[in-house]
Amino acid sequence: MIYLDNASTSLIKPESVGLAVMEGINSRYFANPNRGSYEMSLNSLRALYNLREELGELFGVEALKVALCANVTTALNLVFNALLHEKDHIITSMADHNSVLRPLNHLKLKGVEVSYLPLTGDKIDLSYLDKLLQKNTKAVCLTAMSNVSGQVTHLKTAADFCKKHGLILIVDGAQAAGTMDLNLKDFDRTVLCFTGHKSLYGPEGTGGIALKGDIKFEEVFSGGGGNSNDDHQSPFMPDIFEYGTINVHSNLGLLAGVKYLKSMGLDKISRDLFELSSYLYKSLKSLEGVRLYGDHADPHGPIVSFNYKDYSSEEVADLLWQRGEIATRAKLHCAPLFHKAMGTDKRGMVRVSLSTFNSFEDVDKLIETLKNIP
Repeated sequence: MIYLDNASTSLIKPESVGLAVMEGINSRYFANPNRGSYEMSLNSLRALYNLREELGELFGVEALKVALCANVTTALNLVFNALLHEKDHIITSMADHNSVLRPLNHLKLKGVEVSYLPLTGDKIDLSYLDKLLQKNTKAVCLTAMSNVSGQVTHLKTAADFCKKHGLILIVDGAQAAGTMDLNLKDFDRTVLCFTGHKSLYGPEGTGGIALKGDIKFEEVFSGGGGNSNDDHQSPFMPDIFEYGTINVHSNLGLLAGVKYLKSMGLDKISRDLFELSSYLYKSLKSLEGVRLYGDHADPHGPIVSFNYKDYSSEEVADLLWQRGEIATRAKLHCAPLFHKAMGTDKRGMVRVSLSTFNSFEDVDKLIETLKNIP
């Protein structure tokens, strides 16, 4: 089996990740953090703080400015609802995922206004930021990397615009975290939402929010934690976004995944993935009947999407699996506005997404299998 659907989740993970989860449970060494002064409770507290430190170093924020939650979708929903109110305006883009679009569509029903940056090719056209700016604009939310084409957003341009106009930048880092530099040290008021189960190589059910700068969030979800005498959730990071019992065991796996990433070196991973995805792009481009979407200039994520001959994207993905046990992803990839802009909202695309566990031989097998589809 050749797994090429890493933009959905990294199926193949470092062995250390599974061992960390299993040993975390079987050792009986990790109890509920923040609920006791006994050793097993403190073990969990220390492990989670270690994870915050590792993530904080990766993203350029303080350890206690990292809140842990279930995934990037949860993170984005919490942040939107903690920041946006009736008559507020937010700018996003046509490249963004339904994890951004759907929560904002829900907030539209509550009086929040939303504008969308258009695409030029498969790139978000940031020149429209000035054109979409309104007096009531409060934030800009952008994907750091398209989950369909792998196109990288120039976040510093957006960050400079937000700083100039006193806005908050919200970043969907689902695809970029672990494949490119997402360090926020030179950013102003920025909220990075990330997931653990893709290129950070953690288990499903992990992710979080990393905060750079001072931003006031309102309580939108609350429960156990902090001082039991308080009537409300603590307004400070990370407690404002952490409620109830944290998924300690899965986060032990995420800690192992982040340590694997750092042991490999993020710069090396980015270079290797760019080299491999460039080989994929060029190999597909040389194949008769392939239509590619977007270019593959540096920087670019490890994602390439295409269509083949007159087949639907679902037919190609099914044939790749049936004939070569090659796992890819078809259809709209939860990014309907991107596909509408690219004219593929009916046909979709076949998405190939790579990880550090893929090889040039995997790409060759993909190309050979495609060649044998008449």
